[in-house]
Amino acid sequence: MVTTLEKTVLKNDVSNINPIEEKMNGLINTAIEVTRAKLSSSFRKNNLGELFKRHDFMNWFKYNLSENISEILSENDKKILEIHLFEPSANPDAESGEYLPMDASLHLLVLVEAASAGLTALIASLDRALIKHIKDLPSPLFTNLSSMLDVIPVTNEDVENRTGYAALLTSIYAPPLKIWQRE
Repeated sequence: MVTTLEKTVLKNDVSNINPIEEKMNGLINTAIEVTRAKLSSSFRKNNLGELFKRHDFMNWFKYNLSENISEILSENDKKILEIHLFEPSANPDAESGEYLPMDASLHLLVLVEAASAGLTALIASLDRALIKHIKDLPSPLFTNLSSMLDVIPVTNEDVENRTGYAALLTSIYAPPLKIWQRE
């Protein structure tokens, strides 16, 4: 069972429709469907509230949602070369096997030819649309979010100089996961 999060819009009032907001609901539902399909059959029938308490479900959901958002970013900005998903709290040396508290944010490193104001505006618009729809999901992780997208644009020069988060792209111990690349 998939929860549909459709927004009712009056047919005569098209001034309030934002194309990104219109797409976001579908992207979230698609991410849920794809994530649910990856679970064993015994867990697929669980309600979303229960599934969002599971670390594996939440991690797959974040990955699938990040892939969907990457498609929008790359379609709208041709200067994007690659997009990577990372967890800032990931510790490759952790041996305890215990889970850290779940983080609902999507942390993306975006390799660009050059940063632009247009990309910044697109990210802000995507984040607003995401927050508007994600709060409807049955998880306390999403209830009080004011922002969910943590997108960090980096250039090849940043990567070569290992500047800030760009250093993660050449990390051998905890590299981010590449989720999209321009062909």
